[in-house]
Amino acid sequence: MEKEKQSFKDKVVNIWYYYKIHLIVGLFIVVVLGFVIGTSINTYNPDANILYIGGKSFNVEDSEYIIDTIEQRLIGADYNKNGKIEADMLILNPIANGKDEYGDPNWDPDFYSKFEQEINTGDTVILIIENKAIYEMLMLEDLLVPLADILGETPANANDPFSMKLGDLDMSKLDGIKLFFSKEALVCVRQPRVVNGITDDRAKKLQEYNESIFKDMLGYRFHVSDQM
Repeated sequence: MEKEKQSFKDKVVNIWYYYKIHLIVGLFIVVVLGFVIGTSINTYNPDANILYIGGKSFNVEDSEYIIDTIEQRLIGADYNKNGKIEADMLILNPIANGKDEYGDPNWDPDFYSKFEQEINTGDTVILIIENKAIYEMLMLEDLLVPLADILGETPANANDPFSMKLGDLDMSKLDGIKLFFSKEALVCVRQPRVVNGITDDRAKKLQEYNESIFKDMLGYRFHVSDQM
């Protein structure tokens, strides 16, 4: 007796009946893999994280020039192994437009909330600070990594146990640095984020990258041909 031919619909029903568990598990794996791959592709994960705190504002062109200088002259390797050398720069400016009744610059009323948020939630960053009051606050909050922890010792020309003065570093001779930052600016590294006494793996990796790049910056030796 000949077997009755099944319609396409019947075949689908049979496959679903016998293999639905396998299909559901397979679909779940595909969705999870797609999410993981998509997240890794779309997540911006630079090698260097720079935070500037001072009274200057930079336009897009200036910011790009600074970042290009850092990427092309001061970062010694692709630390996060993503095939690209990348730096990101955040700017916190405590000065608002205009002056107060005494002729002094107005303080941005939103600055302290932004600063507190950065202190409470920020990851390890390389700090370029032109505001000494802010620098002292960071020291009092124990948020700076001692130079000795990064370099093995405190350099003889250090500003203090936590920072180097930008003007004492060869990187300050690069146009992409000297045109935008004061030689009196302090360069240091912020402590990694700690939650309930624990530093997560991501924060540890960021600390490793930024401390390595901080060492690159201190070890840079200027050549005229490096100007961009």
